[in-house]
Amino acid sequence: MSEAAPARTRVQTNVKEALDRATRFGKLMVTFSHGGATHERIGVIERVEEGADGLRISGAHHASLITPSLFNSVEADRSSKMKDKYYPRLVFCDATGKAVFSIVGFEGLEPFDAAMAGCAEHPLPAAEPTPRSAPVGGTSPAPALPFDALQLAQQSGEEVVIRHGTDGFRQEWRGKIGQLKPAMGFINIIDPDFHLHLKDGSVSAWRPVPASSSSELTYAALDADGNPTGLTISGSATAFAPSTGA
Repeated sequence: MSEAAPARTRVQTNVKEALDRATRFGKLMVTFSHGGATHERIGVIERVEEGADGLRISGAHHASLITPSLFNSVEADRSSKMKDKYYPRLVFCDATGKAVFSIVGFEGLEPFDAAMAGCAEHPLPAAEPTPRSAPVGGTSPAPALPFDALQLAQQSGEEVVIRHGTDGFRQEWRGKIGQLKPAMGFINIIDPDFHLHLKDGSVSAWRPVPASSSSELTYAALDADGNPTGLTISGSATAFAPSTGA
């Protein structure tokens, strides 16, 4: 493929080989969207390791777990372009053909094509444009929750773990939430190696999850029907304690 002729293809490869090749993309983003939340890890993939629980993507900027048997195909999409730069991606699809997660290259087509060299690719119809993550800026206040785990964790200044996933894919980030930024119908966390975009109204409540440790609390985001969305946040008890003020 060339810069002048981006295309969407089905790649003749398996999940492990596709992930191994992604380690050569350079800086990239592993992105997962479900239940109104988009969870993105950004940086170079350092390792892809096989274990009893699946394939792990790891490194300073990544922590993902994939169950390869639940994926049926891998697609390459070279059609995304911003200004004069392409952002090619690998799309990992389940048995129904639904895209579950994607790996987006940030360094253009050249390293992407070099990493994918030798894989047979079969043309696919052009895909509908994918909505981009909510830009940061402006205001868009979300309805207040009686208990907002994200807001309390941000106010506490303590380290937390934000996980998101469903069958086949899980991803997490650990750190301190610097800011919660409302913009264009989303609440956003913007960190150099992590973005969370949470659609206004997609979380009706945060439900406590039985603790695996006496020193850690976990809350699961619930949708409008009271069902878990796959998004959770974990931390110490003081990370979620309401501020008493000065």
